[in-house]
Amino acid sequence: RLRLDLATAFGCPFEGKVSIRSLKNIVYAAGQSGIRELVLCDTTGMANPLMVEKTVKELGTESGNIVFGVHFHNTRGTGIANILTAVTLGINNIETSVGGLGGCPFAPGASGNVATEDIVNMFHDMGIKTGINLNKLLNCSRYLYGLFDNKLSSHTLIAGTTYSGQKCLEGVKSERNQIG
Repeated sequence: RLRLDLATAFGCPFEGKVSIRSLKNIVYAAGQSGIRELVLCDTTGMANPLMVEKTVKELGTESGNIVFGVHFHNTRGTGIANILTAVTLGINNIETSVGGLGGCPFAPGASGNVATEDIVNMFHDMGIKTGINLNKLLNCSRYLYGLFDNKLSSHTLIAGTTYSGQKCLEGVKSERNQIG
C-alpha cells in the first residue's frame, strides 16, 4: 500500500497559502500513481481549525481509493484543536509523536509535532477508545525526557493525566536530584 505525506499542505513559509485546487490536483495525481493513503501535513504549524474544516470538507475523508490522514505541528498552539477538528469530520489517521518530538529544521520557528500522549489523554477523557495504553506511553515519554535534556513539548507529561492528581515528572525530578 503506497502512502504519501504531503508537506506544507496547509501553508508554506516561502510560498504562502496552499489552494484547495492545488491540493485537489495533487490528490488526483497521487491517485493516478497508485497512492492509497495521503497525509495532509501542517509542517510549519500554519493551520487553524477553520482551515482544517474547510480543507477536509472540500477533499472529504476519502477520494477514490485514497484515504486521508493528518499530521500537525504545534508551532502556533493550534495542533490539538486541528486534530480534534479533523477527527470530528471523520479523519481517523492522525500522526503524532511521543513527547512531541520532531520538527522542521528548514522552517523558521517551527516546533515539534503534537505529542501523542496529549492526544491519547484527551481522547480517553472524551470516551474515545484508542487502543493505546496511556501509562506505558507516558513511561516512554519519561524516558525520552531525560534523553532529550528535558526538551519535550508534552503537556500530559508535565501536568499528568487529567484525573491522576499527580504530575508525571515528579518521579523523574526526584530521581535526578538523587543522582546529581
